[in-house]
Amino acid sequence: MRVMPLDEIGRRYADSIYQRRLHEISGNQEQEINQLRNQTCKPGSILSGSYIRDHYNLLLARVDTLAQAKSDGLVKAYEKVWPPFDEAAFQDVRGEVVGFCHSQQHNIIGSMTQVIRQTFGENTPPGTFDGVSNQIVSRMDAMISRLVCDLAIKRDETILDNGRTKKAYAAGLGKEWDAFHLSRQ
Repeated sequence: MRVMPLDEIGRRYADSIYQRRLHEISGNQEQEINQLRNQTCKPGSILSGSYIRDHYNLLLARVDTLAQAKSDGLVKAYEKVWPPFDEAAFQDVRGEVVGFCHSQQHNIIGSMTQVIRQTFGENTPPGTFDGVSNQIVSRMDAMISRLVCDLAIKRDETILDNGRTKKAYAAGLGKEWDAFHLSRQ
């Protein structure tokens, strides 16, 4: 059975969950980056490589929180609109979460390219851009794998719970249930 995509209300519900989380964390990011800059550098000194690493770690942590919020919102919306959260719903949510993460990955790499240029200017050590990009991609891949694994667990829990409910219902009717049919006792 194919799950229908979320309708306008379901989409709005999922987006509201995401937006709520976005508002919770949005004010903190700039403060955290400024605090990091102040801790890492003394007045008149040059920002270091550890600042670069800590900066993209902050950005990745933010994306992780937002990707989880996006996933949570979509799962909750699908559970309300098209229960149960089955394979088709899993594939739809998975696709949206992975797409979101890839979009954010590109944004972080672009942002960090600017930070590196501002930090080192013409003295950027060879391989810095590639090294930072590879670290971001690696961390994002791990994040995506964890999020998809969490979604797969949710799907499987739902399928297992649904099977248990069918067995309990059949038992309540005085029937024996197996994977192929219901039979009278």
